[in-house]
Amino acid sequence: MYLDGKSLYSETVNSPLGPVTIKGDEQGIHRILLGVYDKEKPYPLIEWVKNMMIRYFNGEKVEFKEIPVFLNIKKTISNFLIYVRQIPYGEVESYASLGLKTKLHPRAVGLYLSKNPVPIIIPCHRVIMKDGKLGGFTGGTKWKSFLLQLERKNKI
Repeated sequence: MYLDGKSLYSETVNSPLGPVTIKGDEQGIHRILLGVYDKEKPYPLIEWVKNMMIRYFNGEKVEFKEIPVFLNIKKTISNFLIYVRQIPYGEVESYASLGLKTKLHPRAVGLYLSKNPVPIIIPCHRVIMKDGKLGGFTGGTKWKSFLLQLERKNKI
């Protein structure tokens, strides 16, 4: 729901860990909600993303880079998340290396990642600690671990 009362369109995909709700409108995808089922209100863009998510959860190597997103967040965070969006399927990058590349402290990297409104589409789950530990994730470490394992298993 927008602050002005305008509703977003939504579709829900069933994943092995539970529902994933996609919310958006003609401007793009606004939110991905992990573990949340929402009453569906279809829209062509949302239908397209839903079909991509179904393929992704079925083990296909799906890139979400062409999906338009609407990031209603600070420009600095938005620019950072655009960089994160380029991390390839099945690959990981550490908070520290991402911090060096973007001139941010690793803690700032974590903070910026926590502001990601569209996990999976902007694959913040692909950012881990330099010692290989998972670190945090919007949907929790169970989701992060699942997504990383799914991608590692299906990376070709």
